[in-house]
Amino acid sequence: AISYSSNGSQIITYENEDGDKGYINKWNATTGKLESSLYAPQAGLYNQAFSFDMTRMATIGGTEGTVWNIETGEELFKLLGHTDQISSVAFSRDGTR
Repeated sequence: AISYSSNGSQIITYENEDGDKGYINKWNATTGKLESSLYAPQAGLYNQAFSFDMTRMATIGGTEGTVWNIETGEELFKLLGHTDQISSVAFSRDGTR
C-alpha cells in the first residue's frame, strides 16, 4: 500500500523483508528521495495513513495497529483488541481519532 500525506509532500510505502516483517519507508514526494526507514516488527502491513497535521502515522497488520511519531519513528501506542483482520486505517480530520 502507498499513502500520500494530506499536503502531498510525503509518501509512505511498506517494504516486506522476510514474509512477516519489513520497513516503513517515508519518501519526499517532490524529489523521490528516501527520507527515513522504520523497522516494522508487525506481521505484514496492509495499510497505513498520515494524520492530517503530519505528526503521526498509523499502520495496520493482522489484528493490530500501531501509531508512530513521523519525525522520530517512535512507537506511540498499539491498537489492540481486534479479533479479526484489520483492512484499513484512517485519522479523523481534526486529529482526535
